Amino acid sequence: MVKTTLVECLQGIIREHADDNLKFKLLMLIPTEPTLLDSDYTIIISAPWLDKRSPKEAIGLVIQAIIRQCGGTTDSLAYRKTNRITPIRSDDPFVNQIASGFSVSIDNPMTIQNYTISGFLVERAILLESHADAA
Repeated sequence: MVKTTLVECLQGIIREHADDNLKFKLLMLIPTEPTLLDSDYTIIISAPWLDKRSPKEAIGLVIQAIIRQCGGTTDSLAYRKTNRITPIRSDDPFVNQIASGFSVSIDNPMTIQNYTISGFLVERAILLESHADAA
């Protein structure tokens, strides 16, 4: 089944990797324009299994997974909503603060607003996965 939104595509990626016992510590969408309802997004990803890869490799894996989940083409609206992909090590303070403050799973995404994380103000974000104990 082809996913139609970026959130649906990312939920598919989370499920696909969970089937391989590869969990995300954090998967978060931050709109490039927080005040717009139809913004593009920066995808923040963090997982212990990605820590072993270079940022370029991690980004490449996520891009390929998005393309696969969004119908196999870069023409999908969901793919075009991706502005940037930012992998962050799973031991980073930013990741740990979010993961320890929010336990969020794929079926219950959470929106956070005006939240300061490690000194950075996040005006708005969608948390798709956030787990302090992801291995």
